Amino acid sequence: MSVAALACLFFTAGGAEPAAAATGSGDFVPLGTVSTIFDTTGSGGTALSSDSTTAVQVLGQGGVPTSGVTAVSLRIEAQQVNTTASGYVQLYPNGTIRPTPGSLINVSPGDTADNSAVIQVGADGKIAVYNHTGPTNLKITVDGYFNTDSSGTTSGGFVPTTQTRLVDTRNGIGADIAQIPAAGSIDVQVDGIAGIPGESALYANFTVPSPGAAGSLYAPRVVAPASRS
Repeated sequence: MSVAALACLFFTAGGAEPAAAATGSGDFVPLGTVSTIFDTTGSGGTALSSDSTTAVQVLGQGGVPTSGVTAVSLRIEAQQVNTTASGYVQLYPNGTIRPTPGSLINVSPGDTADNSAVIQVGADGKIAVYNHTGPTNLKITVDGYFNTDSSGTTSGGFVPTTQTRLVDTRNGIGADIAQIPAAGSIDVQVDGIAGIPGESALYANFTVPSPGAAGSLYAPRVVAPASRS
């Protein structure tokens, strides 16, 4: 079934420049085993409280090296407990200003939500986890990382950037204020926005608040104009 929905797009981290770019882009290194690096549901774990920020060690955990890492590929599962209010969870480099807006997972009371993300690692080797409304249980697993040096064997490397909202159809950011109709689409300008230059691909997070009906949302490709003013 198609869906008429208000669609938000949160730029999480990504874009690609030539592998030898001076920006420090790196290759992706998959881990042989997916490992849990944070879990509040385990023995002695405590659910995250409302309006709280927790620093999670990433470097040196789950097969991730202790240095030479720009970002990690994560899977996040969240579940609200003992609350009647919906909330959200954010992940971002520890030691940096929390992006606003920029939810990674929206959670409803009693439900479990999950999402994947590429998150830049803070200078201290940690990522920050912000929980808006709780208590919320959270589990984070890691399946790979991006190193600081590119071998040049791939067409492009990973370039982390500050999380930025590119599109919000509720208030006219990057698109008209209008729901996307069933079987409809919108074009999203990426190149040149939020400091993204010459990308060949984009890692982004999509959120669909208050959809008109159950359905699916796809982002098969990004088309940038040949020139712009």
